[in-house]
Amino acid sequence: MPSLMAVPPVVITGLLFTLLLTGLFYSLWPYARRVFIQVLLLTAVGVLLGQGWSWLELPSLHLGELDLVPGLLFAAALQPLGGRLPLRLPAGLAGGPKPKI
Repeated sequence: MPSLMAVPPVVITGLLFTLLLTGLFYSLWPYARRVFIQVLLLTAVGVLLGQGWSWLELPSLHLGELDLVPGLLFAAALQPLGGRLPLRLPAGLAGGPKPKI
């Protein structure tokens, strides 16, 4: 139990918020289908920028130590960049045809 107490609550709520937003952006965003990892990375960067907003002590809506509104806005603003993100995945992870051995 002591190791669980060492994890700050903002880390747990930040991860849950990031995963929730990633699922929503991946399924509901009106752009063409993208690789899930791109949506996850851009959402995580947006949530981290929202935490930077809190670090600068600018006004926002909080859930514990997590900034909800700036994180959501930054993550949504970064989603259109997903098509331009050069991300090379191995053939097995990208969903393409598997190489013959």
